[in-house]
Amino acid sequence: MIIQRITNPSGIDDIKLIGETESEKAFVRQLAEAGTLTAVSNLSSGTVTFRVLPISSANQNTLLSRGKIGKLDFTLRQNANFAIDLKFISNSLPMALSAYTVIKLQLKNHKGGGAVVTLNLGSGLTITGEDDNILSVQFLPAQTALLCNQEYYYDLMLSTPAGTNTYFVEGKIKIDRTVTS
Repeated sequence: MIIQRITNPSGIDDIKLIGETESEKAFVRQLAEAGTLTAVSNLSSGTVTFRVLPISSANQNTLLSRGKIGKLDFTLRQNANFAIDLKFISNSLPMALSAYTVIKLQLKNHKGGGAVVTLNLGSGLTITGEDDNILSVQFLPAQTALLCNQEYYYDLMLSTPAGTNTYFVEGKIKIDRTVTS
């Protein structure tokens, strides 16, 4: 799956999701049809551009920085593997993830709560691709077995060597509970 940030003069960027496989294209079409995000364009080819909805805040700086985060919700099956590749492109160029010293994804019961599952580089997160712009995300059965609620919140934090944290993607993860473990 390719995630592309499209800059807007308003300061609130759009996010373009491009499915590369047939299952990813079907997933992107489902997102557009379900109305989980505000679709700006919807092509039947499995590519859709979403307008990120800003979160209300009294602090205008917080609103602008939050507005640049792409929203991506997905579903995990409890007690099963789950993997997804996210391709990062900024201003039509590959965004080298190797420029970041820390990349971390956390799942929480609620925003501000304690992490139920944490993925880091080398432990669930891997940088791949010719341009180091693909982040492979993988949850193992031992991790998904811990997910007993119906949904969780997550975000993806990238830190520069100077210690600047940037968040590119956030959303909700719904859990398909299993009977057999």
